[in-house]
Amino acid sequence: MTTGTIAVCTRDRATVLPQCLASLDGQLAEPDEVEVLVVDNGSTDGTADLLRRWRSEGDGRRVVDEPQVGLSRARNAALAASDRDVVLFLDDDALAPPTWARAHLAAYAAAPDVGSVGGPVGVVWPAGQPEWISPSVMWVYSALDLGDEAGPFPTEHGPYGTNMSVRRAAALAVGGYDPRLGRQGAKLLSSEEPDLTRRLRDAGWAIRYEPEAGLVQQVLPERLGKRWLMRRGWAQGISNARREVLGDKLSRRARLHRAADEARESREALAERRQAEPDDLDPTVRMVAHAAAALELVRSSLVSRS
Repeated sequence: MTTGTIAVCTRDRATVLPQCLASLDGQLAEPDEVEVLVVDNGSTDGTADLLRRWRSEGDGRRVVDEPQVGLSRARNAALAASDRDVVLFLDDDALAPPTWARAHLAAYAAAPDVGSVGGPVGVVWPAGQPEWISPSVMWVYSALDLGDEAGPFPTEHGPYGTNMSVRRAAALAVGGYDPRLGRQGAKLLSSEEPDLTRRLRDAGWAIRYEPEAGLVQQVLPERLGKRWLMRRGWAQGISNARREVLGDKLSRRARLHRAADEARESREALAERRQAEPDDLDPTVRMVAHAAAALELVRSSLVSRS
């Protein structure tokens, strides 16, 4: 039997977290096979009281504290606290169907070389979807649909963090999630998932896409403004550049060459934006991301001794 820990990392989301935890009740039919672990990442609202009540309501429920803020640190705390074969991650505002964990675990049971699994991510809008949010920017909100066929993950990025599982021993062996990447409080950094995916692939592990392991991501009201979208694009550019520097150990000269490439792509996105439909914000988001990546590469080259 392949066993799993469902890990929910949370910080100051007491008003949202109960919906996520309620959706996971159906995963706990066999507590010996699947447990739910919540990592409280330094919450200062009512999360601690909420989790005390939740933990007392049934078997297979655990809570650990990671006071140092950072999503990668919280995910690493989950890897350290689990004693199961697989750790399954979903965001605290995601909703999982009853068969979600079973679909993830089946992929590992079927193939011992699988190191990570990801599935589709649907998107719902509890406060309504603004008209200006077009299909071209849905990637920003973690929407993912790579078809109905299971197999090797078809993109270099790999699984999205809101629907990602890892073989625990494999993830620990390659160092877990890099705390220099990923959300850090109000900072919208990302790229900790593709960074881990790359290291797992380099170590020989297979990354699998499993269409039966789908869940739903809620887009909360604080993410519905255009300012948030631009902040998200800026942070994505910084994250991409930082991941490239960390993964490829770029020399100072190489970083400056990459900065020039990112600046060129930012200008190209600007030109595309001028010709795009008024409600298509994807070129603007990409322009901002490339500009941020260029600046981050220049900054890193100035502090590098390479």
